[in-house]
Amino acid sequence: MPNANLIQTVYPSTQTQAGTASAIVTAMQNAGFGSPIDTFVVSSENHNVFQLVFDNSKSKGICFIDVWVTSNRIRWAMYDSWNTATKTGSNGSAMQEIAPAFSSGNQMVFTACNHPEIKMVNVFQQGSMNANIGILRPASKRSWWDENQWLYAFISSSGNSFNSWLPCNLNPMGVTSSISNPCAFMTSAAFANANTNDLNKRDTVNGLILCFPTAAGMLAGSVGRTSDDLALGCCGALNMFDIFQATPGVEEYTMLSSGGTPGFMVRTV
Repeated sequence: MPNANLIQTVYPSTQTQAGTASAIVTAMQNAGFGSPIDTFVVSSENHNVFQLVFDNSKSKGICFIDVWVTSNRIRWAMYDSWNTATKTGSNGSAMQEIAPAFSSGNQMVFTACNHPEIKMVNVFQQGSMNANIGILRPASKRSWWDENQWLYAFISSSGNSFNSWLPCNLNPMGVTSSISNPCAFMTSAAFANANTNDLNKRDTVNGLILCFPTAAGMLAGSVGRTSDDLALGCCGALNMFDIFQATPGVEEYTMLSSGGTPGFMVRTV
């Protein structure tokens, strides 16, 4: 599987609503979403709709994400179909949003991550926002998740933890897409520090297991597993987009979370 590619772009201050929408399009293209399949303005809100084609042979094999900018918000939601005539999608996820400060004098930094399993844009503005807009599709799907019935993809919530993923509202778990019912990766608080028993190396576990929404009381195991390109690491004291060197120049990862126990990362070398 190809390693992830990260590209950073900057939108200088002071921003506008339309300018922010344009900057997001560039960042989404850098993350591998391609050009918008639909662009429109409604109620003075700038919408751009992107699609990811996973399996054209399946009824729910294409994912759609609408990212729009209002006078004081950036919002996004995922759908399993999109109607360009009516400008509406079906079975949408819960809408997520962040609040930029267009007139703060602080630039916006967009960091795009393009990987077959995770296509994501981190939006950062000092003092205002730090959030991920992205789609996760683990490489190994459980056999009972029928893509002729349910879209197999998960959208990021309105934070930067990299561990809160929402399905579409139509899903085999039978949960309402909500920030209170996210799917999350299996983790351990033991993954924090460098290992003093191993020359101060930082341990890693490759392959992330995405679990049922525990908040919904659905303690039923996993909904899928990523490839070894996505990993947990003992990442205490590391920051988002720091480089994690398992073997320098041979096996390297980039942090997709800001430290934490554990940290989440994607292979870039």
